[in-house]
Amino acid sequence: MRWILDANSLIYLTRAGLTQKFVDLADFQTVIDKEVYHEVVERGKDRNKPDSDQADQYLKTNNIPIIPVNIDRVIGHFKDPGEASCFVLAKSEGVCVTNDIRAIKKFRAQQVDAMPFEIFFGRRYREGRLPGAEFERILEELVKANALTQERKIFTLKKNQDVLRGIRNE
Repeated sequence: MRWILDANSLIYLTRAGLTQKFVDLADFQTVIDKEVYHEVVERGKDRNKPDSDQADQYLKTNNIPIIPVNIDRVIGHFKDPGEASCFVLAKSEGVCVTNDIRAIKKFRAQQVDAMPFEIFFGRRYREGRLPGAEFERILEELVKANALTQERKIFTLKKNQDVLRGIRNE
């Protein structure tokens, strides 16, 4: 089992300052495809995107494998090569973590595991691996980075309300 990040995931985790937190909470290896690396790091540097250097440093520091994947057979079903490669990797060995709800629906329609950030962090919170205040802070950082809407943040907090209430009352 592996956690597979698509391009948006890598960009938003970087912008939110949550790349290291993701690695720390990931109970399995995190990987990306060469298409994601090309889109985020190489093309980002060509366009002088400040988060491309940060993403590259994150990948190197944490020894995140960059796996080449043949997407020729599936590219026509997805909006870009990064989404297609995430699908191929998740289909064979993992879960794609993305904030793209349309991609998640496509993946799930093909019985391929995918989840948004708030579910990933919410599960870690419910497992007791993430304190309530930190969980709320992470959601807020995702909102600030435009990786999560305020509405989805509120929905996620309500979904975890009983657990959060119990922690605050202790």
